[in-house]
Amino acid sequence: MIFKFLSQHILKHNPQWQLMNRKLLALESELKALQTDNEGEQNPSHPPATIIEHVNIEKVIIEKYEQSNNFGALGIKSLEGRLNIGANYGMSSSLPQDFEDLFKQKAVLNEKKVGTVKNGQPTSTSQTPKTTIRSRNAL
Repeated sequence: MIFKFLSQHILKHNPQWQLMNRKLLALESELKALQTDNEGEQNPSHPPATIIEHVNIEKVIIEKYEQSNNFGALGIKSLEGRLNIGANYGMSSSLPQDFEDLFKQKAVLNEKKVGTVKNGQPTSTSQTPKTTIRSRNAL
């Protein structure tokens, strides 16, 4: 009994023992708080969230598909523009000024190539090559 009384007296006045006792009480209070939070999460009214990482869909079945267009109710007041069928490659409705200048320069060069009038007719720009056709000698 004396030994028990002596050990309690020494332990109560030891600063390390008091520090350990405070830490133990703090840990017990945190453990109780976590247990109450955990009980609240296990409540069936709030099931845990499900996380889906990968979904593989093999077949899609559409039971009903409805498409409605009310083009009859639309009215057209004016129809303007240009219908391009085929490959247009971004050509706009009018040629840029640079292209018009190039076409004018080309026309001037073509007129210079035609040159002066010979015998009342302008010279042709596409001259045919000179050819000579000979028959084979009979052997």
